[in-house]
Amino acid sequence: MPRFWFVLTIIGTIYLSTQDPQQAFAQASAQGSAPKPKRQRTAYEDTLDTLLRERKFSELFEAVNARDVDTMDRALEWLRVAFLERGEGTPIGYLYSNQLFRAGTTLPGLAGNAFKHAATIMMLTTRWMVASEGFQCEDAAAPARRLQLINAGLARVDEHYRSLDLALKRSAAQSAFAQLKARFARRVDDDWLCAGGPTYAAAYTATHGPTSAAILPYDPQLRPAFRPVSQWQAQREGALQKIVSDVRSELEIELR
Repeated sequence: MPRFWFVLTIIGTIYLSTQDPQQAFAQASAQGSAPKPKRQRTAYEDTLDTLLRERKFSELFEAVNARDVDTMDRALEWLRVAFLERGEGTPIGYLYSNQLFRAGTTLPGLAGNAFKHAATIMMLTTRWMVASEGFQCEDAAAPARRLQLINAGLARVDEHYRSLDLALKRSAAQSAFAQLKARFARRVDDDWLCAGGPTYAAAYTATHGPTSAAILPYDPQLRPAFRPVSQWQAQREGALQKIVSDVRSELEIELR
């Protein structure tokens, strides 16, 4: 049985006792994976690794859009590891949120809600990464432009988040903020985020010629410039404080 479906068989039971979809999702994932040996990798995971290593983001976006249960399961696990354990950036956060929500829409009731809730957590985390880590980009215009794409691509997730009651919104915000801070120590420079502005567009056009493409392909040979963390650490702290203040005003909770 694919791990994805094994986990789903216990999410609903845990949710009934916790009334917290994210806790149910996390506990079910742990219970679902603990007694099972590590699954053997396939050529699919190798392909995802290669696409990410070579920064072929357009191809990666297509590759994780699985059409069968086993591949969806493998894609979700790969995205989780890439984001939480390897510290990959906003494109992986975007894809992970998108695929979690997609999984949730295929499932009825509590199981579907748990996956959708996990998707909202990833959406908030990814947005807050742009807000607090976008300072890494030498091209200061790039993060805002990428955020527009992220928001457009996660419109269904945002609509679901807005429909949640206050308690679930608070749960999502608390989990997202904790995840945002915990992941930072493992973060890597975010090529995709920093290639979204006019500097990369000019370099791309100079190299490849004019194009009518609304979203330019990423060319690893035109890697954007980054600022050292030491130069933007104070800006990050200010952005985190603003997130705390905004959530305090909206949800009346104090993020830690």
